[in-house]
Amino acid sequence: SPGRFSEPPDRPAPVAAAITYAQALTLASAAAVHDEPRLRPAVASYDAGAGAYRMGFTRSGRRDYWWLGPIYYYVDGRSGRLIARDDPYGDSAGRHLLRSLYPLHSGRMFGWIGRLIVFLLGFVIVEQCVTGAWVWWRKQKAKALRKAA
Repeated sequence: SPGRFSEPPDRPAPVAAAITYAQALTLASAAAVHDEPRLRPAVASYDAGAGAYRMGFTRSGRRDYWWLGPIYYYVDGRSGRLIARDDPYGDSAGRHLLRSLYPLHSGRMFGWIGRLIVFLLGFVIVEQCVTGAWVWWRKQKAKALRKAA
């Protein structure tokens, strides 16, 4: 009937992995080193709904967001086949923009200099709030003095 919520779609049944994290990591690492020798594993997860491992690689080996973040390799949990590669550095300008939002707004895009800029911008916002309240208070005080006169 109109105005009622429909039932949510059924979630796919979880798919048990036939390969282990270690095997998936070995397969993804081989592909990553082939693409760029300096990449090291940083993060890994398994999506039971999709039946795929998601392996993230960075140059530092940590889950960091220097520039556009990790490069992800997806390995099928049943066959062990590499099924996708998510490389933000080789994508379109729109994808660059989307992947840069978090690192840019958190200050992680440019390392410690980016964090320092975000920190200082936080002080600018506070300063603008305090200055605005002070100007408003002074105008209210002037209005009260004019009415009294």
